[in-house]
Amino acid sequence: MIIRDFGQSKIYKLYAETSEMFYIGSTCIKNLHNRLSKHKTEAKNAPSSVLSKFILDQPSKSLQIELVAEFPDFAEESELTRAKKEYLENMPEIDRVNCINFMKKYTLGNDKASKELNTNKKELIKIRNRVNRLIKQAESSDDDSDDYSE
Repeated sequence: MIIRDFGQSKIYKLYAETSEMFYIGSTCIKNLHNRLSKHKTEAKNAPSSVLSKFILDQPSKSLQIELVAEFPDFAEESELTRAKKEYLENMPEIDRVNCINFMKKYTLGNDKASKELNTNKKELIKIRNRVNRLIKQAESSDDDSDDYSE
C-alpha cells in the first residue's frame, strides 16, 4: 500500500519548449522532476492516452514541468482533486485551446492530427476575435465615459 503525503500537494504545468500545448496535473510527489520522469515512463507503458501521445511526440529534453500552486495544508486526495478542478475551471478560454486536459484526442502523424489541429486553430481564432471585440467595447465605453466626466 502506497502512503501519500497530501501535505506535499501541488498543481503543476507540464509543457514542451517545442509546442504551445500543455497539461495541468496534480501530485503529492515532493520533487516535480520525479513526477516528470514518472510521466515519461507511464507514456511508454500506456501510449494510448492523450497526455502520453503528447509526451511521446516531444523531444524528451524539451519537456518541462513547473510548479503552479502548493497546498501544504491538504490532508486528503479530494482536496487536491477539487483544487485542480477549480484551477482548470478558472482557466481563461484562450488558454484552454492548448490545454491537453480539454482535448479528447491527440493523434500523431496522420490526417486526423492535421484536422484536429485546424479545428483547434479555428476555435482559437473565434476566441481571440471575441476577446478583441470585448476589448474594443470596453475601450469605447471608457472613451465615452471620459467625455462625460468633465
